[in-house]
Amino acid sequence: MKIQNCAENKLGVNLKIMIKYKEYFGPNKDAFFVREKVFINECGVSRESEYDEYDRDSYQIVIYVDDMPVATGRMFLDNGVDHIGRICVLKEFRGKGLAEIVVGLLLKKAQEDDTEKCYLTGRTYVLQLYRNFGFKETGEPFIHDDMEQYSMYVSKKDIIYPKRFTEFIKGICG
Repeated sequence: MKIQNCAENKLGVNLKIMIKYKEYFGPNKDAFFVREKVFINECGVSRESEYDEYDRDSYQIVIYVDDMPVATGRMFLDNGVDHIGRICVLKEFRGKGLAEIVVGLLLKKAQEDDTEKCYLTGRTYVLQLYRNFGFKETGEPFIHDDMEQYSMYVSKKDIIYPKRFTEFIKGICG
């Protein structure tokens, strides 16, 4: 378990809480808790679509605020390519930089793999988050689970880590 303990963080908000993250391999109840609230309950994605065969072999990050799981994301290797996805944050914790932490932590882990690129699909309203890390759209938008999305990729040599993320990793707080 990795812990980031801050009285006040540098995520652009006055958030006086303890933030910690845990790394998991395979299915995880805390990750599923966040995904169910966001994707199934809020966005209307079916359980069959949300939980898939990739969960079994995924590396997962869960962010906790005061020991409550509030954000998650996963990464899996498929046909020699890293895929990042299922990035979500509980509604009451959005806009605080937690999705940025999840993406950054997943990309840090991806750099340990012997692959050239990372891929993801992102909804239109979060494209800038991914662009901030160096992701580029690969084509036209498409509809998946009734939501417009783009396929995106970043070459590992071109990954950019935004300042807020690097400060979090270094433990620069308050």
